[in-house]
Amino acid sequence: MRFHIGKQRVSEMPLQLEQIETPPGAQLPHIAIRAFRAKPEDPAPLAAAVAFPLLTVDSVPRKLEMMTWVGGDGPLQVGGHYTRILELSEYRPRIDVRAQHLIEAKVGEQTAKLTAATGETVGTEWDKATATIGPAPALPVVLEGVVTGSDGRPASGYEVHVAGAAIRFTEHTDRAGRYVFRNVAAGKYEVLATPPTLGQPALTVPDVDLDPRQRVHLDLDLGRRFSIAGRVTYPGGAPAKGWDVMSVWPAPDGKSEYHDSATTGDDGRYTLGAPFETASFVGWGGEQVQHGVKAGRQDVNFVAPAKPASGQDGGH
Repeated sequence: MRFHIGKQRVSEMPLQLEQIETPPGAQLPHIAIRAFRAKPEDPAPLAAAVAFPLLTVDSVPRKLEMMTWVGGDGPLQVGGHYTRILELSEYRPRIDVRAQHLIEAKVGEQTAKLTAATGETVGTEWDKATATIGPAPALPVVLEGVVTGSDGRPASGYEVHVAGAAIRFTEHTDRAGRYVFRNVAAGKYEVLATPPTLGQPALTVPDVDLDPRQRVHLDLDLGRRFSIAGRVTYPGGAPAKGWDVMSVWPAPDGKSEYHDSATTGDDGRYTLGAPFETASFVGWGGEQVQHGVKAGRQDVNFVAPAKPASGQDGGH
């Protein structure tokens, strides 16, 4: 990664500041702050720390009037970057409009500095600073595909995870169910797709070989085309409400595995679904397990332990 800031050339710095185009009518520039983690030993800041750095302008500490972070806040992964826009007009004490400002941002132990042009000089200074810069090269697409949701429709907003031995990347699908991973190091990974924040249902594809030199297309189908159902009761036949029934459904080719769970209702009944025809596991452990359950069955029943003396249902 290379770009110019004024006359200084910066290459793969862990923390960077860059002046971007000023909106029409604005007198103070917008500043892009970018945290980049090239190696495991590089700093791994949180997203909120990058969005709200310790900012000094012209040797005066500045603070935002409002600091509310609504995005995810995980640590920066190897090969990834966090980029946020700093609007100088939102900081207090107010920043005077002048030809240039000395800007310093600190995130953890990392510091970045930039001399930014303002007012009528912005366009000219920016043109001079970027005159010799070509377009930034696009990061290579390593893995892409389309996720089909449990309802059989394009899965908008689903989470797709790529996990290795000591690293994990996460992307979200767009409205058409598409997802893209870029610049992932070569290796063997597990790919998992699931609705956001729920964890179930989930489709897992282990042992996916990825290489930045070769694009892999992998569609992930979580459609519940097949189903089984049953009832959980207490000894004596009373319905067991609130019990979680889990299931595992391997793909016929053995290349993926689907997990689904359901909670029994007032009548003790539950329904599980999957894109595959046979569940290798249904139940919740111990003797309360059935194997090799074919789709279409409505009698996958279980007997829960004795109902608690308090009268409260539920268990797993």
